[in-house]
Formats: sequence, structure tokens, C-alpha cells
Amino acid sequence: MLLNQGYELVPVEDLVTHPNNPRSGNVELISDSLHHNGFYGALVAQRSTRHVLAGNHRLLAARAQGMTHVPVTWVDVDDAQALRILLVDNRSNDVASYDTAALADLLRGLDDPTGTGYTAADIEALVALPPGLDELAAQYGEPAEGDLWPVLRFKVPPPVRDDFYALTEGCSDPNDDSARFQHLIQRMRAES
Repeated sequence: MLLNQGYELVPVEDLVTHPNNPRSGNVELISDSLHHNGFYGALVAQRSTRHVLAGNHRLLAARAQGMTHVPVTWVDVDDAQALRILLVDNRSNDVASYDTAALADLLRGLDDPTGTGYTAADIEALVALPPGLDELAAQYGEPAEGDLWPVLRFKVPPPVRDDFYALTEGCSDPNDDSARFQHLIQRMRAES
């Protein structure tokens, strides 16, 4: 479904930040981006109310930067649909994620991170992060079932160890404590 839309440059004083926007944005960070990169894209606003549905904090940053006009895509929607657009615009950013290795590579490829929203310390922290599960799977393959088994370690006195070995005599692999433990569990189940 394509919404009935119109695009135009609009005076910033003609727009209203949405009164029900639950999002708290970083206007200072957005202002820094506007200063270094300029205003790109467009705000999305409900034509009937002039409420901004996507870009509330970009509007505030534009005002802070002294801009007089911003590009707006107007949508003709009722209030309920306007709220859905407002909410999904915020939520879709919340549930998004990064390929941190690719992000770190992009940031390291820049001479200067100014205007990206990242600092040199942010980049160092990204580089220091351990790889994510998707990155590990791409590098080493998906884990086998046995890889996900919990590891149990016990520190026991020698007599308890000797009892454990005595109770697990006849195990299929006497050199593997895991096999001995499974043998003991099977033996206990059979006896109960």
C-alpha cells in the first residue's frame, strides 16, 4: 500500500513535534551530524495535524542549528495510523542490530569519525568486542549438539574420586570422565 504523500520544504515553525512521542532522542548528536553532514532525507509528518511522525529529534536539531525550512514528506493518515507510523519508526530502530566487525571496519576506514556519532573511544571499544555468534558461525560453522553441553567440574578428595571410578567400572570409555558420568547416570536409572 502506497500512502497518499506530498513532499515540500516547510518552515520549521509550521511543524509540531508529536505530543505522544515516547522516544527520547539525542538532539546534540543529531545537531552535530547536521553541522558536519547537512540535512538529508525528509521528516514524515501527518498533513492534518502537522505532527511529525518520523524525525521529531531531527526537527529539534534543525531548529537548534538555526535552520528555517526542512524537507517534509506529508502523509494523509488518520490519528490511529499516525501513531502506528510513529511507533514503528521508533521500534524498528530499537530491534535493529549491527554486524560489529563490518561497523568497526567502516569506522576504521575513515580518516576522522567526526559527524558519524562515534568517537575514537567508541571505535576502540567496537574493535575490542568479542565476535558475535553469527560471526563465529560464519568463521567456524554452526555448533554441533555436543558443543552446547554444559561443562561440570568438581574438585573432590581422592577417596571420592576413587569411589567414582569404582562405581563407573565397565564404562565404554574409561579415559573420559564425561562417559563415566553418563554411565553412572544410566546405571542409577536402571536401578531405580
